[in-house]
Amino acid sequence: MRWSILSLFLSLLVLPVLAAQLKVDVALVNVVATVTDETGHYISDLTENDLIVLEDGKEQKISHFSQSNELPVSMGLLLDSSGSMERKIGTATTAVERFIRSIHKDDDIFLMTFANRPDLRQDFTDDRERLGRALRRVDAVSTRRKRFF
Repeated sequence: MRWSILSLFLSLLVLPVLAAQLKVDVALVNVVATVTDETGHYISDLTENDLIVLEDGKEQKISHFSQSNELPVSMGLLLDSSGSMERKIGTATTAVERFIRSIHKDDDIFLMTFANRPDLRQDFTDDRERLGRALRRVDAVSTRRKRFF
């Protein structure tokens, strides 16, 4: 009985401490920005002192600032595979392959060709081998080929 009363008493002492705890959820908001001057040229030497962040008209403190030119992007490549490209398709696909190898490894790319109609050759992927295989299957559609509709 004595232990029960002591346990109850200790529990009552702890309750005000638990009730006094304050929980706050803080959301960190990432703001990605591309900054250009009045002529459209990119400005890359900014510091956090060059920027003002407003939320509902009130200035917010910038708690972390960093710059990166290595952010992944999503892009589409559109390649003309019509008869007019018959002699140039090899050069064009080589240029596209070289471009694919030169960009950020996390970039997502889709490949579409067009001749008589658009043709999605590869949906968005960051797999360079898949893109390369899709690109190697591209050939120019001869205007001399018979069309069946």
